Amino acid sequence: MGSGYAREYLPFMPGWTLWLLYPLFALILAALAWALVRRYSTYRRRAESLRDHLRAVPGSPRRRLRAALADALLQRKVLERRLPAVFHLPIFYGMVLLTIGTTLVFLDEDVVRHLDVGQLMSGWFYVVWEALLDLAGIGLVAGVLIALYRRLVLRPSFLPWRPGTVLILAGLLYAGVTGFLLEGYRIAVHPNDWAAASFVGYAISGLWGGAAGEAGGAVLAYRLLWWSHAAAAFALIAALGLTGLSHILTVPGNVFAQDLRRPRAKLTTPFNLAEVLESEEEVELISGVAATGDLAPAARLGADACVACGRCHAECPAAAAGRLLSPRDLILDVQESVRWGGPVREAAYFEAASWSCTNCYACEEACPARIRHVDYVLDFRRALVDQNRLDEQKLSVLEALDRNLNPYKLPSHERASWLAQVPYAGEILVGETEEPAEWLYWMGCSAGYDSRVADVALATMRLLRAARVSFATLGPAEPCCGEPAKRLGEEGRFQLMAAVNMELIREAGASRVVTHCPHCMHILAQEYGSLGFDIPVLHHTELLAELVRRRRLPVQAGVLDLSAVAYHEPCNLARAGRPAAALEVLASLGQTPPVLPARSGRRTFCCGGGGANMWYTVEPEEQRISAIRLEELAATGATTVATACPFCLPMLNDAAGSREGERLAVRDVAEILAEGLTTDGPGNCTRNPADW
Repeated sequence: MGSGYAREYLPFMPGWTLWLLYPLFALILAALAWALVRRYSTYRRRAESLRDHLRAVPGSPRRRLRAALADALLQRKVLERRLPAVFHLPIFYGMVLLTIGTTLVFLDEDVVRHLDVGQLMSGWFYVVWEALLDLAGIGLVAGVLIALYRRLVLRPSFLPWRPGTVLILAGLLYAGVTGFLLEGYRIAVHPNDWAAASFVGYAISGLWGGAAGEAGGAVLAYRLLWWSHAAAAFALIAALGLTGLSHILTVPGNVFAQDLRRPRAKLTTPFNLAEVLESEEEVELISGVAATGDLAPAARLGADACVACGRCHAECPAAAAGRLLSPRDLILDVQESVRWGGPVREAAYFEAASWSCTNCYACEEACPARIRHVDYVLDFRRALVDQNRLDEQKLSVLEALDRNLNPYKLPSHERASWLAQVPYAGEILVGETEEPAEWLYWMGCSAGYDSRVADVALATMRLLRAARVSFATLGPAEPCCGEPAKRLGEEGRFQLMAAVNMELIREAGASRVVTHCPHCMHILAQEYGSLGFDIPVLHHTELLAELVRRRRLPVQAGVLDLSAVAYHEPCNLARAGRPAAALEVLASLGQTPPVLPARSGRRTFCCGGGGANMWYTVEPEEQRISAIRLEELAATGATTVATACPFCLPMLNDAAGSREGERLAVRDVAEILAEGLTTDGPGNCTRNPADW
């Protein structure tokens, strides 16, 4: 190959081309800069700017930057869905490579050439680079065609019609196709030995045939095509600041603006009541968002990052049940409001949607922009509480928490009354033991008042005693952890309850806490943690898995047939960063692992009881969320459903009772494990725990 083989620069274009091209390009860049500055100016709440927020975000800025770049460059969230990955990856990487190629041409011709140091786009580098750019162009065109087919032909229900997105895709397609046509024309007029490296352009050159030439109408057509190609590219650059194409910037920006240490299920803590009460200054306690104009800068950026892909809508149990909630539409409504001159919407506008949410975090888990949908829901709920916009059902729950210390609205003296019948009750009650126990077993309100969940507590205690674990429980003296108040948006009441409970737990003297309720686990570990609580909290499946692993539980391996057992992973375990310890526990009992429904692990489907939905009825609702989930579990062919949550247990049990055909049994993992015990611990009653 001769060293003279190099890229032709602007063949067939008049000499004045650059004198027009670069001023136009400068105008486009100025328009882009104006749009981005104006957009950034909307990320403000009164005197608080996005810059102020970024300075206050916990954690290393470098780590957040690495995470943002990893999401953008590696497309980590996009890869979680097969079809979107098939078209989005070639579009993204195709545009990245083609943009780099255009930039290299600019540097080569308008910078390097004037330095008299040779030429970049020449020799073997040019040959290989041309082949790579043709591959990038094919990926771009193919990806856009698949995306258009999906939007215009397949039209999935979760994907809203957005003409702007179609125009952007059309612009990308036009830029890619015209780029190949221009390349083919150049090769047809100026063929050479290495032209085949541009294999797409080389193939197209044959289509031009004798129509291509150095002058005349053919060159005029080429020049018009060239300028239309440049116009499409310029329009796409301008669209970066004005359309949904801006997600190239806002999505990594949203990741950079977040606290990466915050777990998925962690809620926000708008104030610390204890610190406020100790402060000598007057502090106005504002916990919610009364209107979209009150949204914090980071929340505005988060909403602006939404690209309406609909993944959140497709995964949302409330939307599947026909409730008045689509997390996609909620965020798009906020987005419309926070963008330039959008309508300010009061919290009441989002009232029906907010109360329909189960706080299951399926939307957040699915979102490629990593938007915190539940934060918006909770902030609107808090404002609705402040405005006294609560119906009788929700008010009665909060009143019961005040009066009876439980959301069941039952007398506090009846709590865990069944414990008096347990033979070893005196050995496990805090205050009646000689030495503080290592573990405090937090049973929760469900075990205190629901006889079916009490069976789970009895099975758990039987297992702990069989493993000779030192544990105690507060028993009838245990109050509600406050989760219903937190989820309903009554932050002040929640923190008052939390302050009392933290002191109770500390006085118990245990070094660790275990609970069979993922909701209690989350509140004690995460929300109390925000208020200064530092005692480790485990879910009972985590402790049981550790005991099985260390062979402290006398269980007989392979004693149960798990081929007909389907495991339903509770939301607060699956998406709270907790491992699936329950599967390890179940696997220790069977020759085969339990079966899993189509949506499992981090994509598990809600039972419908989260977000305080356990305590009030949501209307309208076309189908119960629990019924949808039970059908998914039944589709596995299972006859028994295993779960690990006292909310999932009654919700799925009720759905099983309403279902036609053979009824599925719903059991807790601890109950199933207790069946495999070969011996009981010291002092255990050998009767069936369900009979106690």
